Amino acid sequence: MPTGYTAALDDKDLSTAQWFTEHLARAFGILFMLRDSPDMTQEEITTKLREDVSKEGYHVPKLAEAKAEVIRLEELSIDALKIIIEEKNDEIRAYNQDQIEKAAVVKARHDRVRNELARVIADPNAHEVTKKIAEFGIDQLHVARRDAEPYKQDYVGGGPEAYRHKQVTAAQRMVDYHTENLEKDLKNNRERLEIYLAVIADVGRLYEED
Repeated sequence: MPTGYTAALDDKDLSTAQWFTEHLARAFGILFMLRDSPDMTQEEITTKLREDVSKEGYHVPKLAEAKAEVIRLEELSIDALKIIIEEKNDEIRAYNQDQIEKAAVVKARHDRVRNELARVIADPNAHEVTKKIAEFGIDQLHVARRDAEPYKQDYVGGGPEAYRHKQVTAAQRMVDYHTENLEKDLKNNRERLEIYLAVIADVGRLYEED
């Protein structure tokens, strides 16, 4: 039975060099992104790798957005920051109230079921397995006890400048993240192209010698 790589050799009259650079090479990291593109020629693969080196990629626009966000935050007036904080706290207040109401419903359900399971355990006529199932249910309610407690967010405090500092710090982390990964992507893309060109050169040289 042919593999995903020998199938191309079976179906087409490929030279060893073609099979090597257009199919076998796709099994390795340099062409990991082309593993599902078995019909690309050596020239098409090379073109794609060159495009990857020159194109902007994911991190370029994201880096620009992050830098713009740092500038926007730094330029906000105190009054604008106060309005943002007030709006954030209104959202948090509404969220916390919703969580309190949901948790109260869950707690009431858990309490009701726990009491009813306790009645099963206390029943002298209940089968031992029945009691064990009820005990397991109570254990499960204990494990999930935090589901009956509201998850509440902290309000924004510390004043406008403290809020600005926190938000600028977070935005700067995104700048650093996209800068680092942009450099990594460019480096990896260049290395993939260089290695693939080296593979092509090796294969060409070896078969020329034959």
